Amino acid sequence: MSAPEPKGREAAWPFALGTLDDVAKRFPRSSDDATATRLAAIAKRLDTPIRMSGTSKRVAVRRRRLPFQAYLAAQIAKPDDTVDAPPAEIRQFLDEHVAAIDELRTLLAGGDVPHWAVDVEEPLRASIPDFEAHPQLFRILAADALDHSRRGDGVTAWQDARAGWTLAQGLWSQPDLISTMIALFGTRMMNEVAAKLAAPAPPWWHRELLTFDTNRAIASAMQFEAWRELNVANRHPAGEPHEEPKAGLAVMKHVAAILAHPARLRRASQDASAFREVAGELARLRSCRDAPAPRPDTVNVEGIWWRINRFRVEREAADKLLTLKEMQRASGAWPDSMPGIERSSCSDGGWRYRRETDGSMSLSFLGSLHEEHNGAAVLPPSFHYTK
Repeated sequence: MSAPEPKGREAAWPFALGTLDDVAKRFPRSSDDATATRLAAIAKRLDTPIRMSGTSKRVAVRRRRLPFQAYLAAQIAKPDDTVDAPPAEIRQFLDEHVAAIDELRTLLAGGDVPHWAVDVEEPLRASIPDFEAHPQLFRILAADALDHSRRGDGVTAWQDARAGWTLAQGLWSQPDLISTMIALFGTRMMNEVAAKLAAPAPPWWHRELLTFDTNRAIASAMQFEAWRELNVANRHPAGEPHEEPKAGLAVMKHVAAILAHPARLRRASQDASAFREVAGELARLRSCRDAPAPRPDTVNVEGIWWRINRFRVEREAADKLLTLKEMQRASGAWPDSMPGIERSSCSDGGWRYRRETDGSMSLSFLGSLHEEHNGAAVLPPSFHYTK
């Protein structure tokens, strides 16, 4: 009879991530590096401070994101490379912040990834990049890239996309799931922008963004969240501390901790097992429509799954479009066919390419995809380009 599979902290995770006890080894304590420090200074000049204090600043950034969000969603949804001029509010922002955007592009377009402070040994005081600022920086770079492309400056447009990808890489290297979800948002947006740009795509896009293993990075973040929850349950058996209790309550809190500790540890272990199961499903992922069963009271696994699957198709679309555009650029016409263009990583999907009699071309994904209704920029599943 075979030995039972290890559980809890001793169980091995997929993607060769090791056990929960290996988490801290992957994330040594560090401070913001020089690139992150410079980036934070530039972000302030873009009215998007990386670490916001106070509700008013957060509300202001949230309000400024709305026109960018609407503009980008409308442009990315188009089935070709046409781009409208940005509305007056965005045009004014881009014009007033030319110097800061140029500096941001110069800082990141060379691939110097910003690394933010990490201290996994203090999980309740972990320094998580701001979840309002980074998405807005992605939107600024995306809008600037589309604007430069619209005006015929493909070089700067690709540099904007490169800067956005470098910004995303800094978030992918963070341990927590929030940073990882923001990284996926930014990576998707830079891929969507790339799909609209002129061929050929630069080497970094093929070598880095196109091949990046998002599933492994998300599984790693899930492993960290499982590890963190177990550590918090061990260190703070009565719950996360907010302030020191008054003297008369200290004994009551101590008794509550003794009583609550087993239940908190049991719940943390259950959540860790659920995260590990989801990570295993990620490692086996083939379908682009199916999603894991919802886990009550845990992370919104279904929402993450839809984003992952949509990005798989979007990345394939960008790759195929850029290859077709390069072939069209070389010969002056859309090709009659392209070897392997029908293939997809989705077991329940594929692609159809057709050159029409009028010299135009169409490319369509043949499969069912979850629709996003949150106003986000989403590449369409079908494209049509004229001669």
